[in-house]
This record gives sequence, C-alpha cells and structure tokens, in this order.
Amino acid sequence: MDGRTRTGAVPPGVAGIPGRYGTASASRAAALLGTTLGAVVGVVARLRRGKALHPQGLVLRGRLRRYGLTGADATGTWLDEAGDDDVVVRLSRGGGLPRRLPDVVGLAVRAGEVDLLLSSPVGTAPGLRHVPGPRRGHGRAPYGSVLPFLGPRGPVLLLAEPAAARDLPADRDALAAELAARPLVLSLSWASPRSRWRAFGTLEIMAEAPFAVDRSIRFQPLRTPPGLRTYPWVAALRTPAYTASQARSAQPDGAAGPPSTTH
Repeated sequence: MDGRTRTGAVPPGVAGIPGRYGTASASRAAALLGTTLGAVVGVVARLRRGKALHPQGLVLRGRLRRYGLTGADATGTWLDEAGDDDVVVRLSRGGGLPRRLPDVVGLAVRAGEVDLLLSSPVGTAPGLRHVPGPRRGHGRAPYGSVLPFLGPRGPVLLLAEPAAARDLPADRDALAAELAARPLVLSLSWASPRSRWRAFGTLEIMAEAPFAVDRSIRFQPLRTPPGLRTYPWVAALRTPAYTASQARSAQPDGAAGPPSTTH
C-alpha cells in the first residue's frame, strides 16, 4: 500500500507537483514539447489517413457508480458525490500496433458532460503511475490518468483496475462476445502523486452485441469532472497531439452493426 500524505497539504510548485513544474520556464518547455508531439502525431495521422492515437477501439456501454466520499477521503469534487450513471465506454490500443504486440491500452468514459481518458501506466506506485506502459490486453491492465488534474485540495490522479483480473481475448469480435456474456468490472480510485489510492466507485463494462462496434465518437480530455481542472502545463503538453490526431475523420473499424454516430 502506498504511503499516506496529509490531506490538504500542498507542497511548493503546482499544487503538489514538484516546484520545477510550476515555473514559467517549465510551462514554456511543456508548450514546446507539446508542439513537437503535435507535429509528430500529425504526420502519423496523415500517413494513416485517420486518427494517430487510439485509432482502433471497441465502443461499449457501462454503468459508473460513485459511493460518495467524506472526510479525509474526499476531494471536494464530483468524485465525492454518490451517483449511478449510464455511460459510453471505449476500449482501445494507443499506438494501433498489431494485436500480437503489447501496446498502451486505453479506457475512455463519457458520463454526461464528463469525459475521462485513461491509459495503462507502467505501475500504480508513486513515480510509476505517471509513465505509460504497454500491456497485452484489457483483462488485467490498470488504467490511469497518468497526468494529474488540479483539484481544490491539490493534484488528483485517477485509477481504474480490474476488480478480478482475467484473461480477455485480443480479437475485437471475441472481446465483444466475452463482455456481452460477462461484463468487466473495474474498481475506481483516486490519489495524489505520492499518496495511497482511495476507492470512490466502480465501472461495469458490457457489450450490447457479441460483435465489435467502433462508432465515431470523439472524447475530449478537457471535459473534466466538475471540481477538477486541467493544469495549464498539462493542456499545453497534451492538446496539440489530440488536435492533430483528431484532425482527420475517425474511421470506424467495427463489424457491421448499429449505425455510426458522431459526438
């Protein structure tokens, strides 16, 4: 279990991120790196004639339940509110690599006006939770926000990990069939960069049909939960790549099924 940090304590810098990340020079560096990443992603998108990031996925439905948090476990945000929401879920592979190879796997969730975009980290311990890492598939992978949100009490990272890890097929049609028969349940938690994880809910993911469907839905990283904001340096780092990736029309690659819808 990760070590505790005092609730509400905000170290120097950008609300809990080491001081160097809060400097003007660090923000300029993030903007420069973001522009460079955006240019690279743009080239990949042109070569693929479609999305460069998470180009192939499986669109599913889900049920997001929030327990309700109080006291030291609370964040002062939407995460604290008890709720039970029908959501749209997309499971994907970040680099679009051949399925026989490990890839950074992604989990995107749309709950009303909120979009959560999570990717598999190297690990869930402090330090490792900020580094994307390749995984074989979705049944055993944790998904994390990697970069923090800014909450009223400091930085907030999100984590979704299987409540009971299991092997899931890599083939998209087989994965849809498996989730139609037996949903995947993820435990949801939050933490600061150095704290232990605190559970705030669950996400149940299921398929409506036993075949793969990837609708043209665009998730937006800046549609954050109420009470959570995006750090300016995170937006500068992330936005150019997402904009370049989504400049091309999404190409649904699912089998014939319900008609595509664009969001």
